[in-house]
Amino acid sequence: MKKILRFLQNNIFPIIITLICVILAWKNYIPNTILSGWDTLHPEFNFWLYFKRAINGVWMEYQGLGAIASQSHSAEITRLLIVGILDLLLPNNLVRYSFFFLCLIVGALGIYSFSKYILSIKWHKYIGISSFLASLFYIFNLTTVQQFYVPLEMFAVHYASVPWLFLLALRYIREKNNRILLLFSIITLFSSSVSHTATLFYAYFVALGLFLIFQNFKKAAVLIFVTVLMNLFWILPNLYFIKNHSAEVSNSKIHRNFTDEAFMQSQSFGDLNNLSLSKNFLFNWREFSFKENDFVDLLDEWKIHLDKPYVKGIGYILFTLSIFGFLTAIYFKSKPAVSLFLPFLLSVFFWINENSPFTNIFIYLRESFPLIKEGLRFPFTKFSIILIMILSIWFGFGSRLLINLLSKIKLGFLYVLIAVVAIFYFQLPQFEGYLISPSMKIQIPDNYFDMSKWLSNQDESARIAKLPLNTYWGWDYNSWGYQGTGFLWFDIKQPILAREFDRWSPYNENFYNEASFAFYTDDKKSFKNILEKYQVRYLLLDESVMNTEGDKKIVEDFGFIKVFNSGFLTIYDTQLATDNFVSVAKYPEIDTSLLKTINGKTLPTENAIKETFETTHGFSEIYNCDLKKKGQVYREQLINGRKYRAENGGVACDYFVFEGIKYDQTYALHIKGENLAGRSLKIYLYDWETKRVRLEELLPDKVFDEYYVIYPKSKAPASTRDDSTRGGGYTVNIETRSFGRIASENIIETIEFIPFEFEIKPVALQGLTPHTGIRDLQSDLEVKSVKKFGTAI
Repeated sequence: MKKILRFLQNNIFPIIITLICVILAWKNYIPNTILSGWDTLHPEFNFWLYFKRAINGVWMEYQGLGAIASQSHSAEITRLLIVGILDLLLPNNLVRYSFFFLCLIVGALGIYSFSKYILSIKWHKYIGISSFLASLFYIFNLTTVQQFYVPLEMFAVHYASVPWLFLLALRYIREKNNRILLLFSIITLFSSSVSHTATLFYAYFVALGLFLIFQNFKKAAVLIFVTVLMNLFWILPNLYFIKNHSAEVSNSKIHRNFTDEAFMQSQSFGDLNNLSLSKNFLFNWREFSFKENDFVDLLDEWKIHLDKPYVKGIGYILFTLSIFGFLTAIYFKSKPAVSLFLPFLLSVFFWINENSPFTNIFIYLRESFPLIKEGLRFPFTKFSIILIMILSIWFGFGSRLLINLLSKIKLGFLYVLIAVVAIFYFQLPQFEGYLISPSMKIQIPDNYFDMSKWLSNQDESARIAKLPLNTYWGWDYNSWGYQGTGFLWFDIKQPILAREFDRWSPYNENFYNEASFAFYTDDKKSFKNILEKYQVRYLLLDESVMNTEGDKKIVEDFGFIKVFNSGFLTIYDTQLATDNFVSVAKYPEIDTSLLKTINGKTLPTENAIKETFETTHGFSEIYNCDLKKKGQVYREQLINGRKYRAENGGVACDYFVFEGIKYDQTYALHIKGENLAGRSLKIYLYDWETKRVRLEELLPDKVFDEYYVIYPKSKAPASTRDDSTRGGGYTVNIETRSFGRIASENIIETIEFIPFEFEIKPVALQGLTPHTGIRDLQSDLEVKSVKKFGTAI
């Protein structure tokens, strides 16, 4: 009993911290649900399949046509050892829940230990209670909420491991103990999954280096070497990808249309006010509410809470106490605590990003280094945990000084009581189940697992194309409650052509462009040729994907054989040969810059269908198409065109109707104008017959003068055709969108459809593997035999 009491006495604060995290886990768990949605990983669906893919983590053969791994899948190997144990001990639906709550506990205890160690260098009194308050600060803040609200494993691992890594690095330098170096190496290895997106690791690596720069140089060099060595197994493949394939990802349509928008979301929160509260882009994000059948603010419960009396004030006071703690560390000459200033400054720099006083520096970095532009489009996700760790340590320092001073008049306990109550009140929704978004806690229908079981008995090399093909965005909204990038491939051995993978390979993106066009124009011959070209054996139609009611009628008109059905899931067999992943020759693309001249002449415009921007065209008055009508929008009629401006989250929209378009004619859509501020103009080309958007493009920054090819199409299927279109037509929708306080302003001068003659001609293969899919272009070529030897790069 004495030993038990002594243990409890010596570990009272870690025990309380653990109990608090267990209470949070209990309050944030919904029975009989699984944690899924948005960007997600589910090794528990088929552990050995996921493990095998992690081992072979350089070439992702299951991603459509296969792709060089842009993400560091092999970095997941060590995390899977923990997941494997959880998978053996727990029901399937509890594995992911448990992993995240385990990370929460480990991270909180890490801050307690790190703070206690630094404080003990200078003092002996009040270090336990001060470290306890530092740990509460680390748990209960808006950064932790935003990192767990729509959870992704690499951020949770980063949250759990970074305090321990900084602590062990400091201890090795101070104590000269090789056992500590060994422990640092082990934790570094087991934290490698933070590198699933490599920029997160690189951000940590730089921050660690800045922390160590003021320490013993020789021992700091050893720690840096060990860190690189323990991560070399994924760093080398990642460097190969950066050198040879990073441009393919940056140039994918998803990234072209999203990168600048994503960055502006972060830019709008790059000020001292939001930094003090740890608020960032997710507070401007929306999700689909299946209950309300509408988009709602993702963090609506937190927005309501922050508007309550004193809540924001508490947040500002807690931040101020952290900065006071830094000044305390300077005064008492605590070298380890002061050494955190450089990684703090690094984190603040990327948080503020393209705002004063760092505007010009950040613009230079983004324009000069494409990897920074692409890899750090959300700086918050890469640096916020480092930042909140440092603020937590400094909060412990400030608290220790105040407790010590107040204890001299026997009021030290009063500060502790007020601090605990204030922190809990500031983060009260965490105890109400809002540490993790309720929309992430779902019930996946058994239909998917029935389908996986059926596919497990089929040829694992039989490629699957996922339907519908209604959008190029890799994001699904399923009527039963799911929204996110998808989860099918975690339990299916066969490669899947899904939109989530299009951004990782231009060949996957090409499939969507070709197949979607043929599918929705009911071009049966072309669609079947495309399936043969890309060697698609099965079509998987998921009718639970919202707003795709006509897709079943279309796919059944093609005459494929239905081989599996479970509720809203149907698999059709195309009966096309799938000769073990023959390489696919990329169809030639038209260089739109050449459309300005044909045979040295100016593109003929005498038959162009032009927009005249008359006052009766488009909306009768400026229209704000933000769903919640946030912000302000403005429109100005110019002599040649119109000017649009949007502010404070507003979205200025307009539309222009083009009648008399011949669907069997090729056109160049010419868009000319100027981006004056913020995000450039975005255009949507709506097809009257198929009732879908054929083209969605974000115009370049500054002055733009762009041409887009609108290919001819056959007659639309009766199931989707609108006979009132009188021969054809398009609507060009334009959008000027602001992001929080980042206003946008654009001028549109020209919108015109220019008809021209275009004919596909045979192309030389130039060393590419011959393929049956282009026999219509190269009739003298034929594939005799194909044999596949493992995976290849």
